[in-house]
Amino acid sequence: MNNYHRYINLPFEIQKPDDSILTYDKNLKTFQNISLMETYKCPAMENWLAEFGLEILWQEIFYTPPHHDGPIHTDYNDYTNHTKINITWANDNSVVRWYKSDKAKLFPPVKKVMLDYRDHVLLANLKDCELVYEANTNRPSLLNVGQLHNTINPGNEGRITLCFVIGRKQKLLNFYDAIEIFKDYIEGNTNGN
Repeated sequence: MNNYHRYINLPFEIQKPDDSILTYDKNLKTFQNISLMETYKCPAMENWLAEFGLEILWQEIFYTPPHHDGPIHTDYNDYTNHTKINITWANDNSVVRWYKSDKAKLFPPVKKVMLDYRDHVLLANLKDCELVYEANTNRPSLLNVGQLHNTINPGNEGRITLCFVIGRKQKLLNFYDAIEIFKDYIEGNTNGN
């Protein structure tokens, strides 16, 4: 079963955010993550999620430069199965890949006293990973970001991904719960698409 990705047919279209709020540096040849909590609103997404008793907990943009791969990571400090809704603007060969590894490490490393785990993620080296799934996310997608994953951009232009972290009462939404909640909007069969 595909435990990583589903295409979702949203009842509205998501427009690419205006260049004035896309504050990534195109000259910087590295993966970049920019919060959009203060600068971008998507009322259609907010209203649609509210119909299910859900909310946007966090929204951000990821930029992957041309001919670059993002780091292999989880979006939290442990393996979870929490969900994002993403849409990417990139070449058709650009993908998200998911991996398994028993050698992932917490980053930044934990010191004697850990104050806030939310600022930490698991990271892994490609040589220590097994590829388990791959999907192009150039259309709206549900992603399991609590598992190791990264972006691959083999194209000549930058890859921009708009991400909505969704949940209820400040609790992250589980990927399997998301599949059930959005079942009428998910493309394909229950085993993936």
